[in-house]
Amino acid sequence: MKNLLTRLVVKYKFTTMYKPNTNGLVERINKTLCSMLANEAKVHVNSFFWDFKIHHVVWVYNTTSKTTIGYSPFCLTYGMETFLSIEVEVLILHTTTTMRFLLNESQHHQLLQLNELKKI
Repeated sequence: MKNLLTRLVVKYKFTTMYKPNTNGLVERINKTLCSMLANEAKVHVNSFFWDFKIHHVVWVYNTTSKTTIGYSPFCLTYGMETFLSIEVEVLILHTTTTMRFLLNESQHHQLLQLNELKKI
């Protein structure tokens, strides 16, 4: 392993979870996640339950494109961008209306709601 690292001119530092400040990238991500959690706590009145928001904040971080590389961490990990369920629903309803298929009442109601979202 040392031979490979020296050939690739990689400076390797052993880090542990007890001392993450030796890894600058981890420190930067931790700082970003902490500021995102702080913003989330400001928005919601009850900020005592910040720990329930961690999964949401990590999802937002992982699915947001980074300007330096142009991709999201999710895309780099899984090789594809994420789709929210609302995006799929909009695509299905758009296809249904453009192809002039008949909509049932619930689909018509969903279409009206989506049109309201477009106005916002």
